[in-house]
Amino acid sequence: MYIFNIPSFLSTFSARNLGFDFAIIIPFAFLFFPAVFIIGTALLNKSIRVPYFFITFATLFLFILLESKLFRGNTIIDLAYPYTLSIIYICFLSLVNYSLDSNDYYEIIKYSIIIYFGVIFLSILGYLNIIDMGVGFNLDRGSITLLNLHPNGHSFNATIIIFLLISCRVREKFNLHNGYKFVGLVLILLTVILINGTRGAIIISLVGLTYHFFTYNQTISVVRKSFISVLILIPLILTSIIDIKYITNNVSSIYRLTQKTNVSSDRIQQIIFSWNNFKESVLFGKGYFNATRGTWKGNWFSRSNFHYTQILASNGILYFIIYMSFLFSMFGFGIKNTDNFIVTLGVYSSLIFYNLALIMPIALLAYIKYYNKNKIYI
Repeated sequence: MYIFNIPSFLSTFSARNLGFDFAIIIPFAFLFFPAVFIIGTALLNKSIRVPYFFITFATLFLFILLESKLFRGNTIIDLAYPYTLSIIYICFLSLVNYSLDSNDYYEIIKYSIIIYFGVIFLSILGYLNIIDMGVGFNLDRGSITLLNLHPNGHSFNATIIIFLLISCRVREKFNLHNGYKFVGLVLILLTVILINGTRGAIIISLVGLTYHFFTYNQTISVVRKSFISVLILIPLILTSIIDIKYITNNVSSIYRLTQKTNVSSDRIQQIIFSWNNFKESVLFGKGYFNATRGTWKGNWFSRSNFHYTQILASNGILYFIIYMSFLFSMFGFGIKNTDNFIVTLGVYSSLIFYNLALIMPIALLAYIKYYNKNKIYI
């Protein structure tokens, strides 16, 4: 629940409909106490698992060291990155120490899916004004306004749920090998992403679905697989080549997918600024807060959503090598099977589009990777 930001969502829902706001206890009730209980129990039972601890510690410690006055003087220090990374690792540790039993593993996957569809169901009730969800949808704004859920984070959550559905379908869990059930659930999630106009989530989802339909059933002919793949990619192709004036100019979600996605966009400039700042300080960077420092068209930037040049410009090439070693250790890299592919795609692609705070569910992807690695070892 915590990694999908559901407690904040429920707290605001409770405040609006029941008059009770429990936001102040969220970090304790949904993260600290469960983590201490699970990890503490494993420690007492001498069955504690702390995979990737040293590389994670090195990644966090060196970042804080490089951001300290020793290297930055009186420059503003931004600790949002190590804070979020620590939470992701704590969530991962809690999952791996809870259980690596296959039944428990699929219970975790199942309830992740159920919980997120619960959010979608409550949002529908909000659209119908049956309950107060603080929900709004306006074509001119082009995104779902949902309680305490950032539209991009909301869309990335939906992408991860699509990936969980793919993984379960391949293993023939929860009757998802039934094509109609699978397609119906995926279409609901894609609708959420498309309404939000979240370009990164759309691309990541469609690539994952294309891979799945092309590899799922080996008895399907190559021609049919190719047709299905192209069919899935049609929305992306259409938004790239078709210019329907009213829709593209007035519906924000479509506008974001067509006219705002170009080489002169803010995000491209963020990459350029961070790359240029990196070249000015290759060894130790310029600090996280100043990594993307620059002004373009009246907009001032300090951070890039493109995580790779952001880290390069923050603390230099040596730290970047350590950071990438951490990513490869925790998430791996491969396309040998469906789970490997969706973990690789979900993590490394998301770091192209979003900052860490919006992609907390990668903790669940790390758990999927570790579970599969453990089963192969056994």
